[in-house]
Amino acid sequence: MAKEPVLKTGTRETAWGFESLIFRTMEQPKPIPNKYPATWDLVKKDIDVRDAFGKKKYGVRLQPFNKRDTLRDIYEELLDAIVYIRSLLYERDKK
Repeated sequence: MAKEPVLKTGTRETAWGFESLIFRTMEQPKPIPNKYPATWDLVKKDIDVRDAFGKKKYGVRLQPFNKRDTLRDIYEELLDAIVYIRSLLYERDKK
C-alpha cells in the first residue's frame, strides 16, 4: 500500500490534513523547462479575453461598487469550478 503524502505546514507536519491550507506545500520536484508557454502568460491572455467579453456582454468593464454582490458572484463561480474539477478527478481516477 502506498504511503500517504506528508504535507508540511508552517509549524507542523500533517498527513493530508486541512490545517494551514494557505502555507501548506507538498514536496514535489522542481519544475523543468519545456517547449510549452508559461502558464502566467496564458492566464494574462485569458484575463484580457474575459475582460473584453464582459465589456461586450454588460457594456462596462468590471468595477467595484457596481451594485452587484461580488462575493456571491465569486462563490457561484467557484462552485462551478469545483464541479468541473470534480468531474476531471472522476474522469482521471474513475472514482
